[in-house]
Amino acid sequence: MLKNMKYRKTILTTNVLSRNPWIRIIFLLVGICLLTYVGILRGGDAANADMSYLYSAGVAWSKGLSPYGSNNFVDIIRPLLKGRAVEELIFAYPPWSAPLCMALTIFPFAQATIMMKIISLVSFAITSFFCIQLANSPKKISGENVETGAWYFIPALLAMATPTSTTLWLGQTSLIISAALLGTFYYSQRNKWLLSGVLLAIAAMKPQLSILVILWFILERRWKILGSMMISLLIFSIIPIHISGITNVFSDWLNVIHQYKSTTLNTEQGGTYVFTLRNLLFFLGINVPNLIPLGLLFTVLIWIKKVEFMNEDILPILLIISILCGTSHIYDLVILSPVVSSFYSHLQGKKIIMSLVCMAIISAPSRYLNGSHFLAIRISLLILVLGYLVLMSRHKATIVRTRLSSYAPNVP
Repeated sequence: MLKNMKYRKTILTTNVLSRNPWIRIIFLLVGICLLTYVGILRGGDAANADMSYLYSAGVAWSKGLSPYGSNNFVDIIRPLLKGRAVEELIFAYPPWSAPLCMALTIFPFAQATIMMKIISLVSFAITSFFCIQLANSPKKISGENVETGAWYFIPALLAMATPTSTTLWLGQTSLIISAALLGTFYYSQRNKWLLSGVLLAIAAMKPQLSILVILWFILERRWKILGSMMISLLIFSIIPIHISGITNVFSDWLNVIHQYKSTTLNTEQGGTYVFTLRNLLFFLGINVPNLIPLGLLFTVLIWIKKVEFMNEDILPILLIISILCGTSHIYDLVILSPVVSSFYSHLQGKKIIMSLVCMAIISAPSRYLNGSHFLAIRISLLILVLGYLVLMSRHKATIVRTRLSSYAPNVP
């Protein structure tokens, strides 16, 4: 009895806080200020470093040159990244990244950095919007009242997450990928296959983060979406194909991938900023092959049991598996934003606070929590999050199915 009273008091306190307009506004403003200060205004040698690769590749393609494995690319990027070793000056994005790269070259580099931050901020807003839709969707399905706190707290929480500000600071594409993946799932459920396919092609700029989503649509036999994606990829790759030829451009890119994975920052075995289960096992003295096949297997198992899950939780589950089994960096954790939506929609009171603290530890700044011990803690927590999300989703799905069946007419 006493335990139930304490639990109800916690829920009541949480609801009062979440519905207080001033607390909502203050929380959102704190998130925006942190994102602005750490992600946009922050300087240093690494500021816009990753965007430099995109810009230099765009310059190369604009001049009719290939950015893959050539001295031409090194000559173009060297003035922008003078402190980096030559072996790290590698452009590893696929040919279909050309439209983004060439769009950046419309402006001088200084103005292009601003353009990239604007694109990332728009992607952040789109990510927040889709996450809010995911958070509220289970309540709409089950007939519960949808409260408006998600419109304030979810953007604030995403803005406070370290990977979000790091992506903005480096000029990375992870926010773009996050928005595209969320949009792909959102519009696929509304039968807008053309838009969903185009967004999936954009997300494929990082194949290691989108491969499981692509597999999911293959298992679902969503051929229109996949066809739209393939046509979009070819259209996006027209200029690189014209410059190098369709065979050479893809073989050159694959060769560069091998070089990219062997560099200090990007190796899956001992890499400082590589956030994968394989990297953790390496630190523990266990050398295993690439774990992408394991991720594919997990995806197939989830698909077989999909009726037991809430549809809104499928994407968060796939993205966690992608992070664990694929090749991801610490800033790529920004694609886990739908996990926050799942916690927000399924949990209440102390549980949601504990879950968000857990996510904060997983995505904490690498420069302060670096090394194999912290990597073990983070990945162990992420595995627990995956297991907890699976249990929550199946439990919620059972409740919703029971509630919906009670409204069904009796069949004689």
